Amino acid sequence: ALLTRLAAAPDGDMRAILEASRGTDADLDAAAHLEPPLVRQLVAAKIRDNNVISGAYKHVDGTSFAAPIVSSLAAQMLEVNPGLAPRQVKRLLLQTARRLSHVDVDRQVEALCPFKQAAVSRVALADLSGRLPLMSVSDRLTEIAEIIVQRALEYAWSQMTAQLGEPGCMEDGETAQTGTRRAVRVAALGYGKLGGFELGYGSDLDLVFLHDSTGSAQETDRASPVDNQVFFLRFAQRLIHLLTMHSAAGRLYEVDVRLRPSGKGGFLVTSIEAFRRYQFEEAWTWEHQALLHARTVAGDAGLRDRIEALRLMVLRGAVKRGDLREKVAEMRERMR
Repeated sequence: ALLTRLAAAPDGDMRAILEASRGTDADLDAAAHLEPPLVRQLVAAKIRDNNVISGAYKHVDGTSFAAPIVSSLAAQMLEVNPGLAPRQVKRLLLQTARRLSHVDVDRQVEALCPFKQAAVSRVALADLSGRLPLMSVSDRLTEIAEIIVQRALEYAWSQMTAQLGEPGCMEDGETAQTGTRRAVRVAALGYGKLGGFELGYGSDLDLVFLHDSTGSAQETDRASPVDNQVFFLRFAQRLIHLLTMHSAAGRLYEVDVRLRPSGKGGFLVTSIEAFRRYQFEEAWTWEHQALLHARTVAGDAGLRDRIEALRLMVLRGAVKRGDLREKVAEMRERMR
């Protein structure tokens, strides 16, 4: 396969192939002896438009991604057969992250771009060859997005806690003398195509962020503490920046956070209790409908379980079924 050869090719040969992939059909024909028709089709249809391979040949801190990314990911991930299982993709990403642990967070995120390009290209190869059904293509693209969101969330959390301290709280009625401070947790809820395992090659991510901070002393553990709500605001801003920033290696995703409670007027990160109250007391019918396709995609496992239980509770108990049919018909009419 093309990417397997690229992984083993000297830098000069790799650059020549990359130049050919950017060139005309005549350039591709000149390199026809190198690759089978399927991979040449990918080169013509995908690389020229999306810079899939050339994006993997960017530099961070003067270090070429050709060796750490193309060699380890392209050769292992982009063979023409159905996509890797999510646990295998996660293992490969962890290996890449360890190799880049010495660089700063922005540079580590840049490394996620060629990782995504390689993983998506592998799905595209299997898609073009007909070996991966359409439903499985969406599943694989969604799994790749979840893995990247989880890694970006960990990067953002690590960076914010290093700057502002670890957020914590005490339950209602407890004090520093009588209670025990606990750490707070955060999770991401995916809506739309992300929540419904329906991502396409160019889909954006609809995300809502929730935390479980409650009670008293909701602040970080520094000598000059920061209120947890301030911490979560900066954390969410940082996470969105990491997922959407333009770098030399490209950009990961477009992110839409407007589905959060109260839309643009709401907090970027909402407490799970405030989310519950909103869904039962203020949410519109379309917001309950959106929950049908929602599910947690990243964050603390325990909080994710609580959010899923709450989602089911809302769908069973908060939806006003008496006039549901009329409201849905009314919404459909407005959308025409």
